[in-house]
Amino acid sequence: MRVLFATWAAPSHLFPMVPLAWAFRAAGHEVRVAAPASGAAAVAATGLSAVAAGPDVAVAQMAGRERLAPWRSRGEWATGWSARPDLLGEAELDVLRALADKQLMVADAMLGDLVAFGRRWAPDLVVYDSLCLAGPVAAAALGVPAYGFVAGSPAVTRIERLHPSTGPLPAYLRLFERFGAEPVVEPRGWLDPCPPSLRLPFDGDRTELRHVSYNGPGTVPGWLLDDPGRPRVVVTGGAAGSKYGGQAGAGLFRDTLEAVTSLGAEAVLALTPAQAENLGPVPEGTRVVRSLPFHLLFPACHAVVHHGGSGTAFAAFAAGLPQLVLPQAPVLAELARSMEARGAALVLGADEQEDPRRFATAVARLLDDNDLTRAARNLQDEVATMPPPSALATTLTPA
Repeated sequence: MRVLFATWAAPSHLFPMVPLAWAFRAAGHEVRVAAPASGAAAVAATGLSAVAAGPDVAVAQMAGRERLAPWRSRGEWATGWSARPDLLGEAELDVLRALADKQLMVADAMLGDLVAFGRRWAPDLVVYDSLCLAGPVAAAALGVPAYGFVAGSPAVTRIERLHPSTGPLPAYLRLFERFGAEPVVEPRGWLDPCPPSLRLPFDGDRTELRHVSYNGPGTVPGWLLDDPGRPRVVVTGGAAGSKYGGQAGAGLFRDTLEAVTSLGAEAVLALTPAQAENLGPVPEGTRVVRSLPFHLLFPACHAVVHHGGSGTAFAAFAAGLPQLVLPQAPVLAELARSMEARGAALVLGADEQEDPRRFATAVARLLDDNDLTRAARNLQDEVATMPPPSALATTLTPA
């Protein structure tokens, strides 16, 4: 087969799909990964073949618009909102409309090149990041089946609808009309790496897919193989943490680092190169690492503290680590609260993140609570039962 992957952003939306793309390659299929021109280098760095689709859209500027500001701010919306947008007020619904407008603008910019490439290369199958609305439109224009790769909450996965009870947005349907394609409002299926016990309600057909952590290449440092003689706690904002406001910037979770070191544990601050550029002073006893893949780092740690991103959380599931989550946006709080309900994570909400004493109490519990560790190990076992990407590379076919 020829399999065309599509994403709208790199690296946080690209990385979760990389193991599946490589599974197709290992099975003997041809793979191309389409992304806006600004993401082509990130695709190429994975060893996969990149296709630059469309001119760059000023995504960073759009993300900073006033209507989208709450999407990048600490705070929580009504519990269960991602499965039931009817719980939201008009202000929150307008944020989702702004998010849909942004994704539709990116899709419109990508589609000309994406469809033109598809008509020349003739893929048999399209796999798209659920926020990359160009993916299903291109598949329909090419007359091939598509699978959506679930990213984030159900509300984000179906952003072209805004509400489960409504049909697709008119602007989304116009993208199909542009290519004379019959609108396809449901993909053939959704590929979902979320452990079943943590899934939020969702009206699509899901195919389980084990999350395999990928954060780029790396070299195993010698210290990682040594026993530190004390608990090791990693603190990170993941690949996307720097795009959120508040503490998820250069001085990442400073109160948490101070709490970890004050309790005698080893703090490991894991950063991307962009986050490290503006790094200020960190508490004594903090080890700073740059671009160290989570699948190497996490198994050598006792616990992880992070901003709430699904890529970081899923990597912690695979390593069996208890988590302290400091959600930096409403969409990140949804998964965090689901993990908390399962007993595998502690969560500090926006108000609690303003009180340094809360960090010390939470980290102390993270280090000593056996129930948290037991629940995290149970999640690890659950993840291990899910089919790996290699299994799906043999079952996802055009037929």
